[in-house]
Amino acid sequence: MFQVVVIGIRKIPVLLRILVCQLLQWKKSLISCNMTEPRRCTAMYGIKTTSPMHRAMFVLLRIRRHHRLAQLDTLLEPVLVIILQMRCSLSYTENFVRQVVATAGKVPSVILYTDRQIDKLKGFCMDRKDGSVLGFDKTYNLGSTYVTLSVYKNVALHRTRAGDHPLFLGPIFIHSHSDTRTYNQFFGHLSGVLMGCDFQQLHIGSDDEQDMCKSMKHYFSRAHFLTCSRHLKENCTRKIDEMLGSVSRDRRAILEALFGANGLIACNDIASFDQCATKVQTKELMNVPAAFCDYILRRVLPLMCQNVVSGNSRWMNNNCESVNHVLKQAIHWRPQQLPDLIDTLRKLVESQYTEANRALCCEGDFVLRSAYVRHRLTVDAWRMMTAKQCNKAAAACFRIAQVTSTASDGGMTVPDTPGGGKKPHQCKRKRAEKSSSAAKKQC
Repeated sequence: MFQVVVIGIRKIPVLLRILVCQLLQWKKSLISCNMTEPRRCTAMYGIKTTSPMHRAMFVLLRIRRHHRLAQLDTLLEPVLVIILQMRCSLSYTENFVRQVVATAGKVPSVILYTDRQIDKLKGFCMDRKDGSVLGFDKTYNLGSTYVTLSVYKNVALHRTRAGDHPLFLGPIFIHSHSDTRTYNQFFGHLSGVLMGCDFQQLHIGSDDEQDMCKSMKHYFSRAHFLTCSRHLKENCTRKIDEMLGSVSRDRRAILEALFGANGLIACNDIASFDQCATKVQTKELMNVPAAFCDYILRRVLPLMCQNVVSGNSRWMNNNCESVNHVLKQAIHWRPQQLPDLIDTLRKLVESQYTEANRALCCEGDFVLRSAYVRHRLTVDAWRMMTAKQCNKAAAACFRIAQVTSTASDGGMTVPDTPGGGKKPHQCKRKRAEKSSSAAKKQC
């Protein structure tokens, strides 16, 4: 089930009640077969007569005519189209649109994900040592709205040719504004879905976008944050050109001290980072304007230190950039209407899990890592399994193995610690009795 959230608009609740009543009363035959005005819909919206989008628009026209609504609000119509498309399309086996947020004066925001995406995100990102970084990036030129993608690496798989881990899509956010309140809708919803997870095990990466980072740090305050070093260097270069000039003598020295091969970005621990930062402050930043020095000390150095604490000082958000390119290829570099864009994203998500399932049967472009080969299945065995059994086999494979203990009421799950509570060199099992220590050797 997906959710519609209405904020500050009076007309929408009445029209949504009308819509829900119509959808509950009409039969599927009326929605899928009685299309008496295909030419009108095609001319108005430029869509194929056989698409779910067409059927949604046709139902919308019926609602207008039946209730004498000459023109719906321009901010309401995308919401109704999305809801109608989900109801009209019989090919949706799982809810992909999870929440539609309609706010006064803004185009509705849409949150997209499947249950399997959330399960795999928990399986591969909630591990500080071996897990993947969950990267976020805002994509442009996909339509009249922005698309914020979350991307992680499936560490259970390798690409056959390149040998690296394939990239998988996580939850997706479609929005028209990029302020902190808008991002709160997405990250607040996501933190609620991941409520039972240990956020201290999570690494979150993004570009140097202040509104997005502010919202992420509010809802995932205990996570470890990474900032793309390439974007940090680009922003710092622009700031130098703006305040010092592109031909300044100090320009090259400052960039080399911060982002060079032996610069501040090469530090792997806090001790060396603090020492190198003090050296940069007393040497390269000595003769620069106070405003630029303040920008480096208050903005750039804290983000670089944050990367060092998270364990990856040179981290770059290239994974999201790669998925952005794949998405633009999927839409043939042409902006799409909102329902068509959602359908394209759904197909991309489904295709990545289809390839993952093929890897279980030793087929396709992906192969299982050596630590996961015990989950391999033959094609014949996969065909004989039910859908529930297939999902169970995929869930057992595509996660980082962890030994945990769950409370009897299911309210808490904690990781097991081998030998926890035992004295060093204790061989006996833990019992409520006097413990013994190994005798010291006589010299």
